[in-house]
Amino acid sequence: MAKSALSRSRTVMDSAAIRRAIERISHEIVERNGGVANVQLIGIRSRGAPIAERLAEALKRIENRTVPVGYLDISFYRDDLQQASAQPMVQKTEILFDISGKVVVLVDDVLY
Repeated sequence: MAKSALSRSRTVMDSAAIRRAIERISHEIVERNGGVANVQLIGIRSRGAPIAERLAEALKRIENRTVPVGYLDISFYRDDLQQASAQPMVQKTEILFDISGKVVVLVDDVLY
């Protein structure tokens, strides 16, 4: 039986491409916001969280300033909730800073 087109595994970006994308996105965040003084990152659990952390590290290197990183669980709001699992694994939302008046960048790994 042949696998469907959606179930085939394929590398979209290798580690070097991901590193370049993180750098480009980080520079874009800095340019669009005149720095990172007002910027906060929130990673969508689960795979957006490590990307948000990598962006924060890159922003720290570029601007020499720490950008707060929080985490948001959207398990019950997914459009594929019924297909994903009968019992979704809910994780903790952790946003330990005030987002009022800030530029909040939501980070996820969704390609399309």
